Amino acid sequence: MNCRDCFRNTGSALLGIAILAIAPATVSAEEVRSRTMFDPGTSTARDLVVVLDPQDAPAPGSEISVYLPVRFAFDSDRLSDEARWNLAVISEAMLAPELGDVVFTVEGHTDASGSAAYNEGLSLRRARSATDYLVRLGVPRSRLAVRGLGERALLPSADPLAAEQRRVEFVRRF
Repeated sequence: MNCRDCFRNTGSALLGIAILAIAPATVSAEEVRSRTMFDPGTSTARDLVVVLDPQDAPAPGSEISVYLPVRFAFDSDRLSDEARWNLAVISEAMLAPELGDVVFTVEGHTDASGSAAYNEGLSLRRARSATDYLVRLGVPRSRLAVRGLGERALLPSADPLAAEQRRVEFVRRF
């Protein structure tokens, strides 16, 4: 099934998919992050597979973080139609034969409002919400690890209270 078929009748628009490449942990993420926007009219889950399964193996300890617009309303862990659409794209990529045995970490994030303890719990609920939906789409739960980061990994280019901070990212470690 094509991921676009999952939400053909919702009227939701996929605004874009961004891929962040993160080098080994010894280098600061701010120094090495690059972002590529994917246009839903020209990009597919196959494009994600190419990014997540690079021909040249990255150095051990490095990771690739896929950032899709899986965003959440303030103080919420409920998936919007747009988030479901984007999760359908990532699930199609995760189910590709090239990525058949890869384990992904689903990382939940919050903005900087609220206490650190509250944000930790909320980010974990967001990651679980996305993970549960991926499982419903056929991704084996055994290939998904869940992690809540609260406000500890804010996007450096956005306001700490901005909606973009309320998100989920998918990480493949090498």
